[in-house]
Amino acid sequence: MPERDESESPPESSGRGVPEWKTDWKTGDETGIDRSEVDHGGVSPPEAFSMLANETRIEILQALWERRDEPVAFSELHADVDVDRGNFNYHLSKLAEHFVRQTGEGYELREAGKAVIRAVLAGTITHDPRIEPTDLGVPCPLCGGAIEFSYADEFITVRCTSCAGVMGGDVPRGTFMHHTFPPAGLQGRHGIEVLEAARVHYETDLATMLQGVCPECGGTVDRSMHACEEHETDTDGMCTACGSVPDIWVEHVCANCSYSRWCVVWLPILFHPAVIAFVYERQPFESFLELRRLFWVDSGYIDGIERSVVSEAPLEVEVRVPFDGDEIRVTVDEEMRTKNVR
Repeated sequence: MPERDESESPPESSGRGVPEWKTDWKTGDETGIDRSEVDHGGVSPPEAFSMLANETRIEILQALWERRDEPVAFSELHADVDVDRGNFNYHLSKLAEHFVRQTGEGYELREAGKAVIRAVLAGTITHDPRIEPTDLGVPCPLCGGAIEFSYADEFITVRCTSCAGVMGGDVPRGTFMHHTFPPAGLQGRHGIEVLEAARVHYETDLATMLQGVCPECGGTVDRSMHACEEHETDTDGMCTACGSVPDIWVEHVCANCSYSRWCVVWLPILFHPAVIAFVYERQPFESFLELRRLFWVDSGYIDGIERSVVSEAPLEVEVRVPFDGDEIRVTVDEEMRTKNVR
């Protein structure tokens, strides 16, 4: 492909309508917004938690959720909650400060109230399911060996029973997927269906964070590249210093709520519009979705992806993505900003 310097003005569309990769979002003074003039309002975290520290208040929120299509009259809401009128009125007034809105037609949940109920429905704060290691019946994308998945403490773990996987540390040997997944995601799914749902959940979060937005709270996201300076591997390819097979990882972390996602350096590159267009022009778009999956059927593409350090100070990495006899190379800096595409 012809080389393009991202510091130059962006070229006109090639006809596919693919936009430039937006990574340098304007914040603070660059937008002309005076942060001192923003009215943040709201309540403190201790106050918010104290508002919810009562069974009756949770019952009120649940009753409003079940009737969320329209505002609920006071009398109807009271009838749904088994408590005397005095206590009901008191607890409702406390919720109305932040979690419940009163309108001319009755009461309804504010977004904060909906978030509480959604957290309950996700099972994260009410359930603690466990799934013992289970054979998935599909080969490892790295070596072809048998893989199994397990679930505990809201984390899904997928590991190969033969090779070292890609990460070590506190996870079992052979692990190549390990990230949070809500307990509700297990409902109605089995085996490979759980794995696929967890992958989609992970990639959706990652795609949002690549655009600088936290999928949990909407806050700003910082990205940083972490390279192991003493990458010495054992016979399994695992580094004794950093505890992983890849020597470069990318961390995405929310500046507000600290929600984070880690990934190998080449994975975000597969979301780059130039890479998407490159693959799309050579094969139906569905094939690119396959490319991001860590399944055996995609191992041929994954094995071909290479990365090389083009600059150590400042750190810049080039990722080579081959496809259908051609290739595209994307260079990014330590904050995952595109420097070059060729």
